[in-house]
Amino acid sequence: MISNPFENTYFLYLVFLALILTLSSYRSLYGRKYRPFRVFFRPAIYLLLRLGLLSQDFTDPLFITSLLGFLAGALMGVKLGSGVSFYYSGGDLYYKRSVWIYLLWLVSFLLRAYLKVDSPTSFTVLTPLNKLLMFSSGLLLGESYHLVTKARLIRRDGVL
Repeated sequence: MISNPFENTYFLYLVFLALILTLSSYRSLYGRKYRPFRVFFRPAIYLLLRLGLLSQDFTDPLFITSLLGFLAGALMGVKLGSGVSFYYSGGDLYYKRSVWIYLLWLVSFLLRAYLKVDSPTSFTVLTPLNKLLMFSSGLLLGESYHLVTKARLIRRDGVL
């Protein structure tokens, strides 16, 4: 007998992932209207989801090294945030994130999601992947900081 697909938690997990990835990919490729809350909202949600998943496999060394990876990523994201571009459309300021930072996050996120759904994977495989995902989340938040700072200058000076 065929079971109801909605009873399967993995189905809901995959639907949730597809929704996140579709929206974030569209916004990263085509840009989005600038609002400081919007800039930080998505990376903050990714970080909270990552911390939630990390807490399931909680060990002190893993958590501490993941946080260090996040901090390193945030610092690098501020420096690498120069890949952000701005443009005006209809008198409103829009922005596009750096494609490379987004792709690094996307690849690490998809790989981690695949390993979560596909099979139980060893701790030695998940540990570097968790650190990479925290690092790329830090990159996104650091880039967000750079983006807000640059937008403030654009609005103040009126020059792109």
